[in-house]
Amino acid sequence: MEKIALENLDLVVFDKNNLEHIRFLKSLTKDKTILARFQGIAKNLLHRYDNSFFGNSFFVSCRNTEKLIGFVNVGNYNIEEQCVYLRYAIDINVRGQGYGKLLLNEVTNFIFSNYDNVKTTRLKIASDNKESIGTANSSGYKWYKYDFYIAYNPNLSNDYEPYFR
Repeated sequence: MEKIALENLDLVVFDKNNLEHIRFLKSLTKDKTILARFQGIAKNLLHRYDNSFFGNSFFVSCRNTEKLIGFVNVGNYNIEEQCVYLRYAIDINVRGQGYGKLLLNEVTNFIFSNYDNVKTTRLKIASDNKESIGTANSSGYKWYKYDFYIAYNPNLSNDYEPYFR
């Protein structure tokens, strides 16, 4: 799996032979706003543990331009909680252009459309990260507990109450 096509975005596996990927990774690792919230970003993007979707990180590119705009980490499927935790960041040069909302919407829809066993997707957002909280809210995520925001699989019954440890 080298690329996952979403609606308007692609999730792209890091290619160490691709100069654009190396430059983009360097720019992400120099961004203080990303480094403050994502320890180990380079390790997560560089090392693929297997060829699966869950438990791996991807660059995000715009389908029409193939321009890299950020990254997303898709956590392992949590069997007990029947959920997946997401982490993402948008490149500082394209923030404020709607890419965060687009990314959350498309990744969340992809997960719910392709993995029936996933009941919720979850984000952990620091309370001082107002921009990310706004993006999560505008993407259908709701505050759940502590610093966690949750999106429910639309195929669930209305009375579903997620397990949360």
